[in-house]
Amino acid sequence: MEHGLRRYGMPLLDKLLPDAITVDLGFVDGDALRRTHRTVSDGGPIQTMLFAVISLELALRALAVNDNAGREDVTCS
Repeated sequence: MEHGLRRYGMPLLDKLLPDAITVDLGFVDGDALRRTHRTVSDGGPIQTMLFAVISLELALRALAVNDNAGREDVTCS
């Protein structure tokens, strides 16, 4: 898991961090997440809790996309 998080999770988290829904909703402390990301990116130890954070972020984004897609289909006359 650590290898996968370091190789794939950290680049993904780098893209997700600027507009993280988990941070906006208060599920995750944005400053702490950025510090952890920086530490891992600098070669520090990986925290497997990042898997849960990335998974939650992706799930919330998927729900937001599905929610917005459903609303766009509704037309008002």
